[in-house]
Amino acid sequence: MIPAYVDRLCEDLTDKSGECTGFCVDTVYLGGGTPSLLSGEETERIIKTVRDNYNLSDDAEITVEVNPSSLTREKAEKYAKIGITRVSIGMQSACDGELTLLGRLHSLGEFDTAYDLLRNAGIENISIDLMYGLPGQTTENLKRTLSYIFEKAPEHVSAYCLKVEEGTPFHKKCVCEADEDTAYEQYAYICDTLARHGYHRYEVSNFAKNGLKSRHNCKYWRCEQYLGFGPGAHSFFNGYRYGYDKSLVGYIDGGAKVVDSEEITPVETERERIIFGLRLSEGVRVEFLDENTLASLVGAGLMDTDGVRGWLTTAGYFVSNAIISEFID
Repeated sequence: MIPAYVDRLCEDLTDKSGECTGFCVDTVYLGGGTPSLLSGEETERIIKTVRDNYNLSDDAEITVEVNPSSLTREKAEKYAKIGITRVSIGMQSACDGELTLLGRLHSLGEFDTAYDLLRNAGIENISIDLMYGLPGQTTENLKRTLSYIFEKAPEHVSAYCLKVEEGTPFHKKCVCEADEDTAYEQYAYICDTLARHGYHRYEVSNFAKNGLKSRHNCKYWRCEQYLGFGPGAHSFFNGYRYGYDKSLVGYIDGGAKVVDSEEITPVETERERIIFGLRLSEGVRVEFLDENTLASLVGAGLMDTDGVRGWLTTAGYFVSNAIISEFID
């Protein structure tokens, strides 16, 4: 089904371009899912369609997500040749036992090979995903994973806590995530250790070396406009947020079908800027925050402020959803 999917995707990219006259596109992101399943030629066709139909800036950040098990030398070299500037590669852990627990398709050795293929091809901006809060995950294993990351020296690290949702395979297998105290201790350790190795935390789960934040993801958190293409993709453009049906067969046969759409008023946009702004290290202006709530959170060690802006501490980041809800209330 992949060739038919790529055909439809390129048609959609071409058809939508007329709405973007006058806009400069400075970030392109291929993911989630596993775009590295596409051949190098198919990926090249998608990027070429973007270049041919949109005003793509010369210094655009172009990211592709990669699963180590589906990367080849030919694909890595093709990525560099067609102008992919950034690759996000899912490692999750440097311990094979934890990778097996997570149901990952790769071993650490396969990840190592994939990472080196990207570097040797000339990819200079690589992001690695890791997970914590795994059942039975020891401090020693977490240290091993971080030591391995520092050895590989990626430009960006994303750290995600395992959450077992109802109805998922983990839930059906009665896999339990780590208790909250353990997960917080691991998160704090990750934050502290990454900081000591030159990785600046700029969002709850994201850390980067200087100047190498994910420019694309920052657009989401700052409520800037973006267009999504493909089944299940979402967009925020010209005052509307909308999504497409998730059916791959339906997408290939009939194109992008909008299944939900809502107008986002300027007031709602400002509200969302506060919500997402609290996820960022830069925080939000204190004038948008309730004074008493802010004072209470500062006193509890969950927020800091310089009188102009307020931002979450490490402890605050870990319970950020609860804090954001409190400000919303």
